[in-house]
Amino acid sequence: MAYLEVDRKINTDNDLSIIDDIQEKKDKISIASDILIDSFFNQICLIENSILEFINLVLIGHSKNIENEKYTFKDFNYFQIGFCYLNLFGLSFSLGIIKSLNYHCNKYERYICLKKIIYLLIIFIILPISFFFKITMKLLYKNDSNKNEIDTNINKIYNDFIFYSPIYLLFYFFFHLNLKFYQKTENKPSALGFVVLFNLLHFLISYILIYQCDLFIKGITISLIISSLICYICSNYLIDDECFINQSTFNFYFIPDGSFIDEYFNKNIYKILLRGFYCIVDYFPIGIFLLFSFYLGQEQLTINIIFLNIFLLSHNFCRGLSSTLKNYIQYYSIKDKHSHYTKVTFIKTFGIVIFIISIVFSLLLFTIKENIGNIYISEIDDNSLFENQFIILSKYFALIILIEYITHSLEGYIKGININNNIMLYKIIFPLIFIPIGFTLCFLFHFGIKGMWFGIFLMNIFYLLPHSINMYKYYGIFLNQ
Repeated sequence: MAYLEVDRKINTDNDLSIIDDIQEKKDKISIASDILIDSFFNQICLIENSILEFINLVLIGHSKNIENEKYTFKDFNYFQIGFCYLNLFGLSFSLGIIKSLNYHCNKYERYICLKKIIYLLIIFIILPISFFFKITMKLLYKNDSNKNEIDTNINKIYNDFIFYSPIYLLFYFFFHLNLKFYQKTENKPSALGFVVLFNLLHFLISYILIYQCDLFIKGITISLIISSLICYICSNYLIDDECFINQSTFNFYFIPDGSFIDEYFNKNIYKILLRGFYCIVDYFPIGIFLLFSFYLGQEQLTINIIFLNIFLLSHNFCRGLSSTLKNYIQYYSIKDKHSHYTKVTFIKTFGIVIFIISIVFSLLLFTIKENIGNIYISEIDDNSLFENQFIILSKYFALIILIEYITHSLEGYIKGININNNIMLYKIIFPLIFIPIGFTLCFLFHFGIKGMWFGIFLMNIFYLLPHSINMYKYYGIFLNQ
């Protein structure tokens, strides 16, 4: 939707022929269903990455501990530190770039251009950054009293996971590029099928390697390589070659055919990289809070990892809802027009969907707060610290979720009506203000994890303020078009 680029304005009062008759007849249930489906597929890459993170944590958290320790925190915590490191230094950036896949024109060129950029990212960012993992983490945690133990665990994560990450990420990014292709070409059943296939394959292979072969972290790494490669190759077979110029070589070449740096690449590289920058800016506060919660101790780090994973699952779907509203406003302002009544119906339905999802998610989280830890980690029942922390954090978490859904909805409207805004400026400046505030509350005033989450809460409140002002000033632009 949002990729259509037509500037002409259409007056529906004078030309009823361009009214979208199908949309005019839809009831609110159908509209709500469309909103939910579109929101999932709009952020399919980021949502899939959050699901993958969840699966990995559950597999590690319930794995057999060969050292017979009371709690399996170490593998759980250090693996997630490694995964967070990849997100901060390449993974999130690359998924943001894949989101720039655009299908209003130059389909083949755009696809191949992104594939070339993925190669460059793997070679010049992912590969060197993976080698610096041990140095970076040991410098970050060098002042901890258990330095030798930390070094041992960092070396283990590097040798079993980070070292192989450029291999799995190459196939993983190619697979996600195909997922985005399916979404952009409205082939949603194929996209959903491959998401299910990938996660199912990864879970089964990891389960065998972890529980039957005692490979643990390395088992997850091997599974990621195998699952990503299989799903990438299989997803290539189903891509419609009619969308491409070079039908004979498109599907099966890992290395793009022809000149690597061509005119299209040079013309579009800046805009594509900018989309990756947007994605890493969005993830940055979460990643920083996770890395520094290490200083609160292993158990506090575990709790924060669990809540941040739940937050990301909700956050990425929330971003999908924002994209859905933006796309609806942009698309139906330039092509198939809706009547004023239909637009009002859509906005009202969207608001109801946002409200219900945020309330249900918050109530669900609050209801199962005593058992959240057991979903991620076994042998956690007899630890009162976890139960108390989950209960306390769940109260704050529900409010954060509600504020975030409202904020992203307003952001989607503001982007959709194309007014001058400073959204990206806010996303750069506010973390620089509220991350230090969160750290101050956490470490200086000894609020612990609650201090960090209060920093996130304040940041969302301040995001809400300029969005609310813009919404108040320009609320009628779309409805009056």
